[in-house]
Amino acid sequence: MFLKALPFVLVYMLFLGILDTINPWLGLIKIFTGLFVIPILAINFINKETVSSFFEFGIVKYVFTNLGDYIVAILKEILLQLIFFIMWIILVSLPAGSFTRNIFLADFYRRRVK
Repeated sequence: MFLKALPFVLVYMLFLGILDTINPWLGLIKIFTGLFVIPILAINFINKETVSSFFEFGIVKYVFTNLGDYIVAILKEILLQLIFFIMWIILVSLPAGSFTRNIFLADFYRRRVK
């Protein structure tokens, strides 16, 4: 899977490098792509397992047509990570955090995109 994702990772790194070259203060665009574009493309890639699925930018429209639902999913992800951080310190350790990462974004993808 990692080797299939490598072309997109390289293009994304090039995009970030160009943004830094143009103006280092364009961090808002980095945050925007990191929150709204990359997660849904990554879940699409994991679902379809093809290199071209990382470049299907048309599915980003589902994020913006259902923006409220997507923001709720992001907030659930943040809350879940905080809970697992506390549990990781006390009880559960690393596996729980790694196996449930992006579960609510995957559910959003299942309900809205697929």
